Amino acid sequence: MASPLKALLALPTQLTRQRLFHGSAIQHARRGPKRYFGYTRAQLLDGVMLTNSNICLLISLSSIPFFIYLTSHYVTAVKPETDKRVQAAKEDLLSEGKPLTA
Repeated sequence: MASPLKALLALPTQLTRQRLFHGSAIQHARRGPKRYFGYTRAQLLDGVMLTNSNICLLISLSSIPFFIYLTSHYVTAVKPETDKRVQAAKEDLLSEGKPLTA
């Protein structure tokens, strides 16, 4: 008696499996995430982040020599010129007999 009962219980599951895996809906189902231009959204965002980091690195590395030039130009050209002007202004005030204020 156990075997006919098993056969009756197994029949609906076999039919269900046949309906599920035999249909064309499963054959043409798309698995995985949606794709844009052949890439997933995560892959596109990774590419954007990589490009952004490369651009930031390029800007940072190219601005360092510029700031080195500005610093050296200030030390060698601008500061000595302003020191000369301040000294000349002090000498003019002392020659006129006026007191120096700071």
